[in-house]
Amino acid sequence: YITGLFDKVTINEGSFIDWPVTIVLSKNNISINIGKNQEVYFELNNANKMLFKFDRSLPISFFAEGTIDNNQINISAQNIQVDLHYLFDFLALPIIKVESGTATGNLEFTGPIADPDINGILIPNDFKILLPEYSQEYIGPIVEPLYITGKTMELFQTNVNIGKGLISLRLDSDIEAWIPKAVSITAAGFLDKPITVSTVFSGMLIHGSIVPTISLKMDENETSITGQILYTKGDVVITPNVFSSGSSSASSSNLVVQLQFLFGTQVSVYFPYKEFPVIQGQIAPRSTLQIIYDGFTEDYSIKGFINLRNGNVLYIKRNFYLKKASIEFNENNRKFSPRVTLEAESRTVYNQNEILVKLSTLNAPLDNLIFKLESIPPLSELEIARALGQD
Repeated sequence: YITGLFDKVTINEGSFIDWPVTIVLSKNNISINIGKNQEVYFELNNANKMLFKFDRSLPISFFAEGTIDNNQINISAQNIQVDLHYLFDFLALPIIKVESGTATGNLEFTGPIADPDINGILIPNDFKILLPEYSQEYIGPIVEPLYITGKTMELFQTNVNIGKGLISLRLDSDIEAWIPKAVSITAAGFLDKPITVSTVFSGMLIHGSIVPTISLKMDENETSITGQILYTKGDVVITPNVFSSGSSSASSSNLVVQLQFLFGTQVSVYFPYKEFPVIQGQIAPRSTLQIIYDGFTEDYSIKGFINLRNGNVLYIKRNFYLKKASIEFNENNRKFSPRVTLEAESRTVYNQNEILVKLSTLNAPLDNLIFKLESIPPLSELEIARALGQD
């Protein structure tokens, strides 16, 4: 008969103070009792039969009984309840934050103690997650069962709410030594139920609606996000502070991102401010950006083109109608200065004659725009300036 006391037991954010421990040894069995109210109880007899209990006051609770013999187990766990916030904190998965949820069910464990087969079902309840770096909309509730078979587990739900948007969600994972390994999560959005996002990446403020088709894979070496995001409607604001920015990552991680952004025709681009833009236009078809990020080196790159139409260019206090424009991105965490090619025009009167003033720039860095003025009929730069009221 052995007694003792744990001064403090900390589980997640909760603490249990002065937990008594009692170990009873007899000829036929051994029992261990931990906690003031028997929160943890274990018993093993000389026939290799065991009983194990975690109380409901703990983040993981269950009642298990079975046998342990020659490092082999055959155990049935009943009335399992898992606090999913605690579980995800324990697994230390990046990007994902669990807002709420539990999982309940029954499981069977058979095979080697170190790495048994697991079979059964866990059913989520009010399971909601958040990707705080990308959206403030909760994902969930996720309610479909998690099926565990041998060394694998899977969950599939065809309709998962993200605010007013919807996705289909699938989770697959291997299980190794009791722990989920090589977790894979795939999400596919719906065109008629896009997701609202608001985020900043490398000085581009993005706010609008997206339809994702992405895959998130996590193992002990890295977390990768790959796929395609269709930006259906919203704004992209290229902000001035981007030009002095360095790496967007505060610290290194094992996150690797490879995403292709496609843009719908209801997306507008503003530079440098939405309220007072120098360049404003509607994105034209065939605009794409390829974004690559490596958390190990904290390097990222943005490559591609955004084509614009139906907008305005503000120059010498006059709005020019934007006929067409192209912004080329070949950027990284050491340099962000997309290059702009555009054509715009404005009509005015000079010496009682209507003239067309053409404004253009060719492959100019966005942080150092230099425009060229021409007119029909042809005028000198001084005459164009006078026509525009800038003499």
